[in-house]
Amino acid sequence: MRSLDQHRENSSQHNRQRFQKFFKSSDAKKKHIKTFPRHGRCERDFETGKASQLHHKRSHPIPTKHDGIFATKSVPAGDIAYVGIPPTAVKPVFVLACLLRSSLPSADTIIQRSMTKLDHAIVSSIINGALRLPPLDNTAEGIQWRQEKQRMKEEQARLAETEFTNAIRNLGYVFQTEAEQKESMISPTPDIRFLDPIPISGHLCFWLEYKNYFGFKANPFIASQNKKQLKKYIAKIGPGGVVFRLGFETDHLNIEGVKAFREEDLLQCLRTSIFKVAR
Repeated sequence: MRSLDQHRENSSQHNRQRFQKFFKSSDAKKKHIKTFPRHGRCERDFETGKASQLHHKRSHPIPTKHDGIFATKSVPAGDIAYVGIPPTAVKPVFVLACLLRSSLPSADTIIQRSMTKLDHAIVSSIINGALRLPPLDNTAEGIQWRQEKQRMKEEQARLAETEFTNAIRNLGYVFQTEAEQKESMISPTPDIRFLDPIPISGHLCFWLEYKNYFGFKANPFIASQNKKQLKKYIAKIGPGGVVFRLGFETDHLNIEGVKAFREEDLLQCLRTSIFKVAR
């Protein structure tokens, strides 16, 4: 009977020569084998080397290298359970916000009157969408109020995007930011352009675009602008993802090649990925 140690030694997934640069000692290798989920399922013996290899081939896909990124043929990152908030929960809030927009309603007012269960920040984001609809207050005070509000939104978005890109960079992923792409005279310029594409929850991403709000289909002007922007990235770069800080309405994009993510889910998915960028 072949022992488990013999299987691990023969199996290409455990091959010492192939992965020697990852293990500085035999103890490090043993720790990897013990903690790596795929290896934990190999608690069986094999009568022949051929049986061991057949088991390995079917159960443990050999890592492949793509210009510095290691990934299995199966998706390394865990699936993301979040699929968005149903339109039936979003529409009543937006309709009420539109009806009350002239009085500049607060999120608390909308939550109380609509009896929604949506998060306070999501309701505030939906209200911001409603406030873009005409008629607008074109008095001096109204114009000044909108300009100040826009300035604050842009500053908040800049800070949130910087925090997001730093979080991904700290995880070890290699990419260019929008500013770095512009310096390199690269176009178009998503917020993140990976030097090598990475799989995220079953979707291959060459790029990520960050949005500091809740994404929903009826969002005036913004939703249509987003679609135009994302389709350009698809055509020029390839498939990618759009990341909404507050989440999104279910199926509000429906653009082939683009996957929507909620920020917290995407970051957690990248943290728990089995393989990271090897640079």
